[in-house]
Amino acid sequence: MKVSVRIEPEAEHQIEHLGAWWRANRPAAQSLKRLLRITYDRIASAPLAAPVYTELEGRTIRRVLIKKTPYMVYYYVDEDRREAVVISVWSAQRGEGALAVVINDKKSR
Repeated sequence: MKVSVRIEPEAEHQIEHLGAWWRANRPAAQSLKRLLRITYDRIASAPLAAPVYTELEGRTIRRVLIKKTPYMVYYYVDEDRREAVVISVWSAQRGEGALAVVINDKKSR
């Protein structure tokens, strides 16, 4: 199954901050945009291949590494719409991060 990839606003915000840091601290490295594009292409062509990270509100959250970085893309697949929805981009080195806050908030309700 091939799907389109949609980025949620919170993930866009995380990517903007990550991009600014990347440009300032990794000037010789490959473009973050290029690495993200490669990752999105991998997700689009095989959305169910990434390992399951957790379940949230009936959705299976998966995560995939952005190669050559410590960053993970967290997403779920909406099979009815044939799209992968990116909900967070976060570094494993920074701890659980923004996605954990969302998950813990939802679980406490």
